[in-house]
Amino acid sequence: MPPRLSARRLFLVILFFLGVSLLVSLHHRFSWVPSRTTPMQADPEPDDELVVMASVPSIVQNYERVNSEETEPTEKQGRPWFMAGGTEYPTNYKGPPRLFPDQADGDRVVDQLMYVPEDYQGYDTPEKVILAYNGLGPWGQKSGSASFHGCPVNRCTLTDDRSKAADADALLYK
Repeated sequence: MPPRLSARRLFLVILFFLGVSLLVSLHHRFSWVPSRTTPMQADPEPDDELVVMASVPSIVQNYERVNSEETEPTEKQGRPWFMAGGTEYPTNYKGPPRLFPDQADGDRVVDQLMYVPEDYQGYDTPEKVILAYNGLGPWGQKSGSASFHGCPVNRCTLTDDRSKAADADALLYK
């Protein structure tokens, strides 16, 4: 005989599945909910205009500050060195670097990969040791500096020797 279906059991089963759904949604940060704004919003609402007008003085000041400083041109002719078929290599950057999230205007990762410090002297610079703490197997690289052959700042060595952890300049975990 099949089990009885009471209102109390039905309510508890529905409540259980709603709770599990809520936990899964929280874990995925409600990715199934559509965003309210679209990237190409045709017509801003009046509230948006007020916000834009309130921030115009700061935008103008930032624009004047950026244009008064010597900066690299933002439009590159070719692809960056780290992309397939890349031909653009960075030069020594003059001025304050914009490498952190609150400073970057564009793609911060590209800015970091195209950055060469102003005082970088090539082979006179001490070699940096990068330690892959869990081994080089998951990274698909070999120990030594061969991994950095095409890198503009090529004074790095990759190792998996954990005894160098205290002296390493960077630790990578995977």
